[in-house]
Amino acid sequence: MQDNLQDLTAEIPLEEEVLALGRLPIGSVINRQFQVTAYLGSGEMGRVYKVVHLETRKIFALKTISPEMADAKVLAKRLEHEAEAARKLVHANIVSVYDVGVAEDGAPYLVMDYIEGECLHVLLNSLGRVPQGRALPIFIQIAQGLAHAHEKAVIHRDLKPNNIIISTTPDGHELIKIVDFGIAKLADQESADKTKLTQDGELVGTPLYMSPEQCLGDQIDTRSDLYSFGCIMYETLTGSLPFNDENFVKVILRHLSLDAPPIPERFGVSDDMNKVILRCLEKHRDNRYPSADALLTDLQRIADGQGIIPHKGKTKKAKRKKPPLVALSLGAIAVCCIGAYAVTTMLTPVPTKFAKEERLGGKTLSEWTAEIEKKPDDPELYINRGTLHSIRDERNNAIDDLTQALELKPDHLKALAQRAHCYLLTAKYEKALEDANKIIKIKPDSADGFARRAMIYQTCEMFGESRDDWERAIELEPTNGYFCYGAAQNLMPVGRFDDAERLLKKSITLGDKANSAYSALLGRCYTYQQKYDKAFEYLNFNPAKQKVRGVEWASAAFYYLCVGKTDAAQKAMNQLMARETFPARSHRILGELARCTGQYEKAIQEFHVSTSLEETYPVGYRQRGMSFFALGQFRAALADFKKAYQLNPESSTTATWLARVENKLGKKDDAQKLMKKAFEEQLLAPMSFVNRGYVQLENGNVEDALESARIALVMDPWLKEGYELRAAVRRKAGDKTQAAMDAETAKKMFSHFDL
Repeated sequence: MQDNLQDLTAEIPLEEEVLALGRLPIGSVINRQFQVTAYLGSGEMGRVYKVVHLETRKIFALKTISPEMADAKVLAKRLEHEAEAARKLVHANIVSVYDVGVAEDGAPYLVMDYIEGECLHVLLNSLGRVPQGRALPIFIQIAQGLAHAHEKAVIHRDLKPNNIIISTTPDGHELIKIVDFGIAKLADQESADKTKLTQDGELVGTPLYMSPEQCLGDQIDTRSDLYSFGCIMYETLTGSLPFNDENFVKVILRHLSLDAPPIPERFGVSDDMNKVILRCLEKHRDNRYPSADALLTDLQRIADGQGIIPHKGKTKKAKRKKPPLVALSLGAIAVCCIGAYAVTTMLTPVPTKFAKEERLGGKTLSEWTAEIEKKPDDPELYINRGTLHSIRDERNNAIDDLTQALELKPDHLKALAQRAHCYLLTAKYEKALEDANKIIKIKPDSADGFARRAMIYQTCEMFGESRDDWERAIELEPTNGYFCYGAAQNLMPVGRFDDAERLLKKSITLGDKANSAYSALLGRCYTYQQKYDKAFEYLNFNPAKQKVRGVEWASAAFYYLCVGKTDAAQKAMNQLMARETFPARSHRILGELARCTGQYEKAIQEFHVSTSLEETYPVGYRQRGMSFFALGQFRAALADFKKAYQLNPESSTTATWLARVENKLGKKDDAQKLMKKAFEEQLLAPMSFVNRGYVQLENGNVEDALESARIALVMDPWLKEGYELRAAVRRKAGDKTQAAMDAETAKKMFSHFDL
């Protein structure tokens, strides 16, 4: 009855058998996007197919819902909600969900990663048990996936060996993927709320792996997953479950009443590993690990040959809550268990203190709407509601409200400024520029007008024009810390670190609500220059401070990656994901962190998500194109650079990247035209000179390429790509010694992190 794949290698049945079984025929197309290439298996909740996306040719797994469930009124909406939550879980150890839709016959479906491998359940059936030496890397990866899910406010609720997939990387290492997030919410739970875990006596989960609180139908948290994980670790190392019996009624009673037995010595499990598992299996959740991160730390210490962190011991005794379940008759329990076994994986948001802002001026969106109903001709009300939408990253809604305000009062400076900002965030650069110019026309001495336009130019990577407007804004309002911050932000991409440092120190001295943003940018400025001690001074954020935004934690993560502190980097990235209110931005930032550290395939995965959620933001496409380019996938890079350039033809950086790949693919005339246009800009990024240098080198202009490398490194002496270019040029010129020195220098550097 479990919703698991059955026999992934089964032969494909004949066409008439397929139709009789209600399966999709091989070759059929769903929504003109996905062509079925193989039937993979079925379970209680639906069927799974191997499909190919007709446009990208990428292979996916597509799960459809069983026809008998397709009539549920709220099914499609609930599935879409669950898929949206699952899309947040982009992690190397979690199968990603990319799309949700409804097929022509009305059946909802999910599109997710296609993974070639076997589940842990199959492996255990084959081997009996897995020795600790092989099992420990598996456990570490599961813990890493759980830590990410929990940081993203998601509880799995049905962790078990069937939901752990083991595949093999090209270099022969085992790669673990956690699957089946969110499918159980497809069950008809018409009145279920976000926190209630049971309904009408039903239990959620698989009894063999359920925590005591889950067995009781109590509200659960992330520590319930850790209990289930403890059961998995115990079973993996011994071949037996810690709690098993002849039926699920007795299994539940064992979960509630018996302590887990220590693993016998004959299995060769270390004392520390035994302690870790038994701590996960504590009856009272307060006696378990407080988080997956804490569990992961101990697992990694075991792997490194270190002792685990001492545990103070039990703080509470488990309460035997007999009335809800244990005191029931066995027949009543059996009824509950049937429901429990039929309903499998559930995706649960964990309450988080970093949720979207609900109020502005003491009023919610609904309350502002009620005010507008009373006074529909008051532009201030639309501005207030639009501002709250903007704070919540609901940008198109904000634009609608601000536009309504401007229809009522066309020269309203605040509405123009806020709409310009929202247009900017949605990559509607021409409209944003129109609003900024209107502000300057209405009020020629408006520092805010020049600052708005400077930011628009900056986003378009028109660095010279942006510099001029920032200087004008600072001249008009010299004590505005944000203007100094914006000017510094514009100067860093062109290598003007000294000037940026001076401006940022001034902005911090002036001080205001955005102080953490100023500190983060200064810390990143120092990180670029490898002044790591100074960088740490400005990036050592306290997780307890809610005002530190996700993007600031991203700068901290970049610093920690550069200095080799991967644990701290992961914690900073967890803070980023917990605090970021705009999902596309968080995935783009994670992709950029991966790209800067050479993890190109991981970067591409993150950029896939960000570009699907934020289809008009050019930088995301360029960053993905750079990752494709690094992997030698030039045609994929070409498509992304073209898309980025189409969205923002003013970017000299994007133009030079497009020129570089065009030249690589033999379109030299097109490359030269693009390069010529790019170098008409007032102020260029050093990376533009690097791209020009590679084009020159490929076309046989060694001296010109060397000069381009020289300029790039004069502008930015910490530019990894500049040293790589100069190494390539010197190698071409026969200067192997200097080339080797440049190549070695480049290896010690990271690409600059582009927010």
